[in-house]
Amino acid sequence: MIEAGITISADVILEDLVAPNANVIFLNTSDYDNVSKRCEWHFDDGTIVKNCDELVEHVYTEAGCYEPFLIVMNRDLPECRDTAYLDACVKVDNASKLEIPNVFSPNGDGINDFFQVKARTLRTFSGIIVNRWGRTVYEWTNWEDYEAGWDGKLDGGTEASPGVYFYIIKAEGMDEALYDEQGAFHLMRE
Repeated sequence: MIEAGITISADVILEDLVAPNANVIFLNTSDYDNVSKRCEWHFDDGTIVKNCDELVEHVYTEAGCYEPFLIVMNRDLPECRDTAYLDACVKVDNASKLEIPNVFSPNGDGINDFFQVKARTLRTFSGIIVNRWGRTVYEWTNWEDYEAGWDGKLDGGTEASPGVYFYIIKAEGMDEALYDEQGAFHLMRE
């Protein structure tokens, strides 16, 4: 008599869900066979909504991998019920964040050997390092890998002189935050 079913609206781009405003539109595709019914949405973040509408929106405010489900039951016979789950969890990322160091020491000790930008959930990234005369000494677009960033060497493999250098960072977060950062940092060899 009752067959529960849920999907996520095609309007939702699952790869772009970023807390604290991760809005998900769920579709109730249940078949009730014209019985008096009751529905409970469990969004796996502690929120329960009693609603049998065909379209239900929920906003996830924290990052995580959520497994929402829908319970549909006959109002007159509560033991007659069905539960619907999604095939995969709803993945919500953290808001973007960008941290740029003000010093690094590419001396091979395994600590701060790369001028690296720490970030979360970026859609795009580009970085440029220039010397005090404005000449570009390094460019990169990979912010995610352990060795992403400048290793303190110039083209040809020679070590850059200790001193002040400047960065130009442009990035866009998955939460549509735009970063246009410029500043100075120190290269130390000690």
